Amino acid sequence: MKITWGKPTVEFAKVVDGETPTSFTTMPTQKEDTVQLTTTKGTANELFGEGHELVARKQKKNTYLCEMEVFIDKGETSPIQDDDGVVKDYYHLRVTPEDSTLYGFEFPKASVEVEELWSSAEGTKIKYTFVAVKPESGTMFKRYKGSTGGGSGSTGGGSE
Repeated sequence: MKITWGKPTVEFAKVVDGETPTSFTTMPTQKEDTVQLTTTKGTANELFGEGHELVARKQKKNTYLCEMEVFIDKGETSPIQDDDGVVKDYYHLRVTPEDSTLYGFEFPKASVEVEELWSSAEGTKIKYTFVAVKPESGTMFKRYKGSTGGGSGSTGGGSE
């Protein structure tokens, strides 16, 4: 059995004019066990008739977010610039599991939240929260099979 766990590769790129980026930047070292996808199940609208009989039901779409904490080394700057936690641009996020032959996921368009963290035990970290939003076309969440190049400026890989 092949499991999609382990040290992921996290890549991001600014979305410009709704176009899919052609090159991505690799996120700095993430704190262990902090890269996490959270899916919130969409609520349902239900219509009941007399006797509490369900006569119609419509399911709303899920929402998705990916959070992580990254270490900021001496002399490094934040990989995604913010203004007191606010990032004005949208970003494309993709996450590939340690075994890049397996599927990870991507958000073609995401808003980004930034939180500065510091502790005497771990030093400076930044917490990033990517929230998937509806892209110009397609879905908010896609399965993604890893890039072939890796690292800054990598391309390749593919969605399902």
